[in-house]
Amino acid sequence: MGYVQTGTPGTRSRAGRLTDGWLPERHFIGPAYCDYPQEPWAAVVERLRAYARRAGRDPTRIGIAPRVDGTNIGALQEAGEEWHQLGATHLSVSISPLGAPLRSAAAHVAAARRAARVLGL
Repeated sequence: MGYVQTGTPGTRSRAGRLTDGWLPERHFIGPAYCDYPQEPWAAVVERLRAYARRAGRDPTRIGIAPRVDGTNIGALQEAGEEWHQLGATHLSVSISPLGAPLRSAAAHVAAARRAARVLGL
């Protein structure tokens, strides 16, 4: 079925039951979309895995591919470590800050290399 980006408990339930993977993003977790405050990612990931188990699926077969900010090296390193511990299968790194796009291919390559070094790739 592919990957799905989800933000509410109902859509995460469908992701756990039906999809190949989940694309979490922090701005979808919170009061604007549901009736609880932001939760630690570990709790959200465990709930996704519980939905999969209830559907008779192996939760380790569901990919987890968060998008993280690569413009802040400290935050990137922290996010990379956190998602690695949570079992992320992929990591999408945004290397171009909003409102301040990189102006050349060389700048994109340099930013991508910096992110890769920080993540130990």
